Amino acid sequence: MLRGRTVTTVAKCQFDAEGGGATYVDQAVVVSGNLVTARTWHDNAPFMREFMKLLNKVAPPSATPATQPVAARTTRPAQAPA
Repeated sequence: MLRGRTVTTVAKCQFDAEGGGATYVDQAVVVSGNLVTARTWHDNAPFMREFMKLLNKVAPPSATPATQPVAARTTRPAQAPA
């Protein structure tokens, strides 16, 4: 899974990543093909940003009711004449 990839991880796992065939870099987040890696939970924001970009490339959000704004999928009852 890691062979030929560039990854980041906590520094103490650098040798594990390299042992698995990866190239280790000390960055907050690394995208290598369809794999997104981050160093620690402190890097969750950049990790999630890149992860969501990757997901949107593979399966762009569609205009299903679940993804439409609430106002667009809410129907209001007709008002009775005054």
